[in-house]
Amino acid sequence: MVKLNITKLTCIATVTSAIILHTGTSYAQEKMTPQEFLDGYEHCNNTNTSPTVFTNCLNKLMAKKNGTEFTPIEQTETKKPSNSIVVNKCKSEWGTDFEMQEYCQKNQYKALSKWNVVKDSKDGLLRGIINKCSTDWPDDFVMKFDCYEKQGTGLKQMSAYFDSDNIQLKTIATDCVAKWESDWVMSEYCTSNQISAFNRLNGG
Repeated sequence: MVKLNITKLTCIATVTSAIILHTGTSYAQEKMTPQEFLDGYEHCNNTNTSPTVFTNCLNKLMAKKNGTEFTPIEQTETKKPSNSIVVNKCKSEWGTDFEMQEYCQKNQYKALSKWNVVKDSKDGLLRGIINKCSTDWPDDFVMKFDCYEKQGTGLKQMSAYFDSDNIQLKTIATDCVAKWESDWVMSEYCTSNQISAFNRLNGG
């Protein structure tokens, strides 16, 4: 059953994920007051264009508050030892082309470093996204994290539909979520197309 308070849940999910990305700790261990935390969320949400941009925005505010260094998550690097999944994937794909193996591993490790800081989220909505992306892309961390970003964007867009005062729009969104279950990208695509068709049929 789809609950219409999805916006609040999305807020909690996104913020919780951002904290884990920044410190690996829980909200209770941070130094921000609840009001500072809420203000930061609202500021970053207003400037957000993607889950990564939002996360970097909030992490930067938290780093400033805590007096720690801020590093964008796209600049994080994974240290050795090597990961057998990455090594085997790149060997399988590129054989004796060692230059491409190296390039493949570099991209996979960069994505793996990002994936490692989100994959253990306990939030229900993010957990569904993580499980889906893990299943869809078991040995490809580049595609796995890309899936996480796109699903997160779809979830944010769907939350805007549920936050609307338009009953028809909420009904369409609810039907699409029921049809596509945990796939927020397809739920948003379905909702957008259905709303467009409804408006055309009704002279909108």
